[in-house]
Amino acid sequence: MSPQEVLTVAEVANFLKVHPNTVYRLARKGRIPAFKMGTDWRFHRDAIVTWTQKRDHSPAKPPDLQTETHHLMHWLLSQGLGLTVTSAELASLLDVSPRVVERHLKALTDGGLVAAQTTRIPARYALTPEGIGEGQKRFAQPALPPSGHQSVVRFALRHERE
Repeated sequence: MSPQEVLTVAEVANFLKVHPNTVYRLARKGRIPAFKMGTDWRFHRDAIVTWTQKRDHSPAKPPDLQTETHHLMHWLLSQGLGLTVTSAELASLLDVSPRVVERHLKALTDGGLVAAQTTRIPARYALTPEGIGEGQKRFAQPALPPSGHQSVVRFALRHERE
């Protein structure tokens, strides 16, 4: 068995023609084949070459954040993690800015799926009965939560301490 060539972050970044921070981010999120040696990320050259060849080079379809926002609110409610949320809390879980989430929350509010509690600062949002019903129809599945909701546990633990 021949040993595989092992690359560093800088070598992978140079090979892929990207910034080293991009390689770190991909490795942390598990989107690139990597392993850790102590605190340092390492990569097998063969795995990186295979990974680049298997990647779909078609432009990625951006996620429908309005649906994702509704889905996340429904999931938090169904798991008993929160009846109301702020735009900042949702933004941290969706990995977007609070302003983007606020736009989608307004659209959901206009559609009657979400109610805003603006008497508190920051404003808190809750699903309306219609929003819960629509969420049950669209999102209620016995499966695990969709990808993108990995940080829900951190969210729950952070608010449990408050």
